[in-house]
Amino acid sequence: GTVLAGAGVGTLYAVEIDPRRADITRKHCEGLPVVVEQCSSMEYMPPQGVGFGWFDSLPDLRVPEFRRYYPAFEPGALVAFHDTAPHHGAQLWEDILGLESEGLLLPIRLRTPRGVVVAEVVKDDRGG
Repeated sequence: GTVLAGAGVGTLYAVEIDPRRADITRKHCEGLPVVVEQCSSMEYMPPQGVGFGWFDSLPDLRVPEFRRYYPAFEPGALVAFHDTAPHHGAQLWEDILGLESEGLLLPIRLRTPRGVVVAEVVKDDRGG
């Protein structure tokens, strides 16, 4: 939020299911271009035109969240999936590779201590 405020562009949308954590986040981000939605990530739908998405919820939800939010991403948007290092298990990475095989994204796996995958969202001229 601070970076967006400094740049004078953009809004950060955060989704938090826990009401207490959502309230704490709202207070922490007061005065910044941050909207905190208190709901399930699988109930939320971001506004159109998203340029970046960070997926750091429950590991089993990250790919379903991406699929749900896919229509809102701009062609060429970037997304990142946290906790993709081998010690977290192979399933998330395999699911991300599945998205790649479907033509939905182009991933790069970064071998940070916890693991991060950064990917470009792929859409054709018709938006899907």
